[in-house]
Amino acid sequence: MDVELEIEGNEKVSDLDQTFNYETAYSVITKRMSIPTPLLETVAEEMVQSLADADKRIRSVRVKIQKKFPPFASIQGAVGVSYKKEY
Repeated sequence: MDVELEIEGNEKVSDLDQTFNYETAYSVITKRMSIPTPLLETVAEEMVQSLADADKRIRSVRVKIQKKFPPFASIQGAVGVSYKKEY
């Protein structure tokens, strides 16, 4: 899984309060991944929204989820979905 966050602000980041708390991201991700869901698209969309809700400075979120071993004998490699939303 890859997660990209864009946070508002044009000033130089020199203080921890100006950053996004990665523990928050980890909590959101692990909580959402613990819910069985048949579609990766649903997981990605809900995770994007939950991450954006966690910090009002967020301007965009992109989540990419891949199944490393998809249940298809003819596919080698990963299969996945990417979802991005701007706020």
